[in-house]
Amino acid sequence: MHFLKGDNWLRDILLFFVLIFLVKTTSDRSNDLQQNADRQPFTVHEVDQTVVKNIKQAQKQIDKLSAFAQKSDNVELLTTTQELRDTVDILYKQYTTTSPALSLLGPLGSAAIVLKEQELEKRLLSTINETGKLLHNFVQPDVQYESANSTESALKNNRQLLKKLKTKH
Repeated sequence: MHFLKGDNWLRDILLFFVLIFLVKTTSDRSNDLQQNADRQPFTVHEVDQTVVKNIKQAQKQIDKLSAFAQKSDNVELLTTTQELRDTVDILYKQYTTTSPALSLLGPLGSAAIVLKEQELEKRLLSTINETGKLLHNFVQPDVQYESANSTESALKNNRQLLKKLKTKH
């Protein structure tokens, strides 16, 4: 082991440059990964596009109810619709973005993503039902409102209530 004896300045310089090269390469790769994540937010986990479509439909329905509230100068309804819209906007952002760290956890990360999506879908259904309840109070105030069990049926009920609201007012 002759290279360990004596003055090893040449070896030290070589190892120093190798270290710099490795740090620079790692830094460049992490920057590339971050730029790809910014361009493609679904790379960690493919989101269900029907849920995204349902969220956008809920946003449109709340916007229509908000427009009705503005026309009727109902400040309480306007405040409630704004809160509902904020809730749906937060749900959209949470649903479409997933932490890249979860992908590193393998099966546990996938399970965490699925559980998060199920919770967000429950919150979406609750918000859509709340929108339906508000619509129902204007269209048929004398009839008891029944919450829907699925997002699709809740959106369908809200579409029908919006049509009735449009013809009624």
